Formats: sequence, C-alpha cells, structure tokens
Amino acid sequence: MDTTLNSNPNSGRLLSLDFLRGFIMVLLAVESTGLYEYLNNHTQGQPINHLFTQFTHYPWHGLHFWDLVQPAFMFMAGVAMAYSLNKQWANGVTWGQSFKKTLKRCG
Repeated sequence: MDTTLNSNPNSGRLLSLDFLRGFIMVLLAVESTGLYEYLNNHTQGQPINHLFTQFTHYPWHGLHFWDLVQPAFMFMAGVAMAYSLNKQWANGVTWGQSFKKTLKRCG
C-alpha cells in the first residue's frame, strides 16, 4: 500500500477537498479533547486569548470561527458527493446502483 501523498494529477482526487476534510477532522478531534476550553481558561487577560475564544460556543454575540466548522463539514460532504456521483455516472453506474452504494455506506 502506497502511503505517500497523492500528487498524481490523473488520480481523480481533488486534493483541496481532501485537505478541507482533514482540517475539519483535526479541529473536531482537538475540540473533543477539551484543549480549546483549557487554553481559553488559562489565557484570560492575555492577548492570545482572543484567538482561543474563536473556538468556543457562545450564545449569539457574533460569529466565531468555531461556528463555521459544522457548515464547512456539510459543504465538504456535499461537494464530495457531487464529485463521486459524477464520476460513478461517467463510468456507467446507474442511479439505482449509486443509491444502493449510498445506503450501504450510510449503514
């Protein structure tokens, strides 16, 4: 199995979409550790605290970076699905076959 980065332009992979997927997964993984909350609590009164407040949830007091992660994930999933379906249909896969594959992957 080749573990190198896929830099082959003929691979059919959209590397920017792969990057976005990885970036979102890293953000979500770090959030689940509680690191953002820890850093926000331990930098109160310091200029760097403004960065860490971007990763916290608040009642609506304006837009924070963290408020964009879930919509970015949904956007990424939609773009990936459009590319996947287009590639499948270009290869002669029927709508029914694509639907069955989608159901299988969801399960």
